[in-house]
Formats: sequence, structure tokens, C-alpha cells
Amino acid sequence: MRHSISPSAFFYMCGTDEGDGIVLEHGSTVELVRRRSGGGTVFHDLGNVNYSVLCPAADFDRNKHAEMVVRALRGLGATTTRVNERHDIVIDGPASGSSAMEEEDKSAAQIRSFKISGSAYKLTRQRSLHHGTCLLTSPNLGAVGRFLRSPAEPYIKARGVASVRSPIRNAGISPLSFQMAVVNEFQAMYEELGADTVSAELVSLSEAQEVPELMKGYEELRSQKSQEWLYTQTPQFTLSTHPTADDPRPRPALPAYLPQDFRAEITVRHGQITAVSGGCLPESLVSSYLHEISDWRSEVDDERVGRWLNGLLGVGVRNSSDN
Repeated sequence: MRHSISPSAFFYMCGTDEGDGIVLEHGSTVELVRRRSGGGTVFHDLGNVNYSVLCPAADFDRNKHAEMVVRALRGLGATTTRVNERHDIVIDGPASGSSAMEEEDKSAAQIRSFKISGSAYKLTRQRSLHHGTCLLTSPNLGAVGRFLRSPAEPYIKARGVASVRSPIRNAGISPLSFQMAVVNEFQAMYEELGADTVSAELVSLSEAQEVPELMKGYEELRSQKSQEWLYTQTPQFTLSTHPTADDPRPRPALPAYLPQDFRAEITVRHGQITAVSGGCLPESLVSSYLHEISDWRSEVDDERVGRWLNGLLGVGVRNSSDN
């Protein structure tokens, strides 16, 4: 089992098609990362803890280790915590308030479920990985929606599985208390199952840097391969300003500053534009990668359209040297 706390980071997981249109504001200190275990989009900062459990594939169960985490949370006072039908960890509580450690004498009509940890999995023939991120004391809950909701979503139809959004809440438990409680539950569960004495081992950063496999993964995240993994291994999607046969949903009203007859459609596969149609979108856009477009105003035939696309799709990848 591994658990960690890391600096503020925004994790874009595979399987979230709407995430293709996420816009990170210029100057933002939020980082974009994509994990191989799949699952939905998660906001991670110093107020929550990542946990991962590796086990033989034959022993894999989607709820087994989520229930382990629930027992740890209940032991710390979050008594209404449970695993729901989507294998997420939720807490039932009053609609108002920001902590799981709240009075429980509210009427049933006021009680609702709040997600405090999702689950993601990576399965191979011999091993299974269960990964979760538990919201504990994050001071940034009010900002999460701003990062998870792409402004391009109303215009995009993507292949793949759409994300399911849930209301969220902190558990109101200190990260250190959570870590120790989960480790203790892990030990107790496997000792009860007949395993040899289970002991927890703390691996420091300096020790982790001596593990070749870990450093290989770390270097991959820092390399050009990371950019390819983040932006080009994604499902096909089409952005269209108006209803189409494939996507008949009504669209939001376009900004008044756009040309009155403006219509556009952009198809993207593996992060690369494969087709464009509509006024102001030149054929030269075909074969361009979205994350490499630094300013849409210089790519299209109308500055107003470029300004709109900048707000909708972003303006390229910020280099790590930009501070």
C-alpha cells in the first residue's frame, strides 16, 4: 500500500472526454497530470491524500479496499461514510456545511450524499491497482468546479464514457490522522485474512529516488512523452456551434460580438485537428495539434472568432520554465 500528500495539482484522468477542453488560466499554479489508472477528473492539493493498493489480480474486488478506507474514516468520527453503487466513498450529511464532522440530528429531507473519494483501477493479468484520492481538509473546494467544468462542454460530442459529476465535501479529518488510520486498517484486514504479520514501511523522498522503476516513471512525466500522453492519446471529439445530425443538443447562444452568421465545426482525433468547416476556419488548421496552438487569433480569419476560441479551448501549453 502507498499513500502520499503532494503539492497542489490538478489531475486529468483518462476516460474524461470533456477534459479535452479544460482551460488552465494564464499564470495559474495548477498543474495538469494524467494517470494511467483511469477514472474521472480529480482536484488534488495538500488537503487530501492519494492512496493506492496493489494486489494479485485473483484477489481483486472493487469495494474491498474502499470499504477498508471507510472503516478508517468511521473510526475517526465520520460515521455516515459509506461506499456507494459506483464504488465511490461518500458521506451522508446536511446540505449545508463543509465538514463531515457535523451534527446528525437534521431531518432526512435535508440529508444528501457528498463524494469525498472516487476510485480508479488498473488491471493486468497478474496485478490490480486500486487508486483513490480522499478529500479531507482542502481549502480549495470552492474553486474545484472552475477547473472541472470545461467551457467547451456544451459544444462538444466525444467518443468514450462521459464523466459523472458529484457534489463534494471535506471529511474534516487531518491528513496525518487519515493516513495512520488507513494503514492500521490495512494491517488489521490482512492479518485477519491470515496473512503473515503486516508492517507499514515509510519510504522517504530520498529513498524513493533510489528506486529505478519510480525514477523511470518520474522522468517520463517530465519528458516529451508526457505531453503526448496528456494531449494526444484521447478519444475523437467534434466541436460544433450549432445542432447537427450526430449531436442535436441545443447550443448556448453565441456571444454577440461574433459574426451574426458564424457557424463552425472542428473534429479532433488524438489531439489533432482532422477536419474543419464554417466561416473563418481555414483549411490550414487541419493537422494542427490543439495543445500547440498558442493563440487562435493568429490561426483563424477573424480576430473575434479567435478570441472566442481562446476562451473556449485555451491557448496552448505553458512551458515548465514559465513562472
